Amino acid sequence: MIDLSTSYLGLKLKNPLVASSGPLQKDIANFRKMEDAGVAAVVLHSLFEEQINAESLELDRFLSRQTESYAESLNYFPDMTRYNIGPEAYLEHIRKAKEAVRIPVIASLNGVSKGGWLSYARQMQQAGADALELNIYYIPVDPNVTGEEVERNYIELVQAVRAEVRIPLAVKLGDIPIALYRLDGQIHAIDDVCPHEFALLSQGFIEAGAIECPLHQACFDIATGRCLSGPATVDLRTYEVRIEGNEVYVREP
Repeated sequence: MIDLSTSYLGLKLKNPLVASSGPLQKDIANFRKMEDAGVAAVVLHSLFEEQINAESLELDRFLSRQTESYAESLNYFPDMTRYNIGPEAYLEHIRKAKEAVRIPVIASLNGVSKGGWLSYARQMQQAGADALELNIYYIPVDPNVTGEEVERNYIELVQAVRAEVRIPLAVKLGDIPIALYRLDGQIHAIDDVCPHEFALLSQGFIEAGAIECPLHQACFDIATGRCLSGPATVDLRTYEVRIEGNEVYVREP
């Protein structure tokens, strides 16, 4: 039998098949199915900096609500089941995934700034993640910020995450997230970020030539980028695609 084993991020894999982030990874049962089908590693969907910051604000709101109404109310505590949102569930998902399969589980963290949210990189490691994928999403729109400053911010962010973890770290760079879809043999390229609220459309569901946002179910036509249903109201940008052999080229604006 041919030996297909390889290595990725220093991890020994039985073959080069790695399941990229997508909707399947949200159900633990699918991890077992992918492992049984021969997948050698799985990348989780991303935990976003915005989710972590939103959790902190939500927790503060629950903890401080009505505390100044009268003296007795200072002893109130929030319902744990109501404010336990987002990041904690992600960490638990890592734990359950590691219990379910023997293949490497790669966590994913998406953000642009240095701050307290980076501690979640260490918590992902503690939850059992075999490696971490850092997605840096940053669009430099300030004309006073030089290219050198942008590059330095990237390097400092990677260094900050590296200081939090010992597990392998992969870094994905790019200023315009673009999703590629194959429909009826044709490749289409459109914006990957939902214009309603930050979410990667490529992690959503495809039906009848449309992509549904995994966050609030806004739908967009893959071929034209047209918004088909709310809560989004803005169309997606489309991009020119050129195919040369086995390579796909996308022209950015």
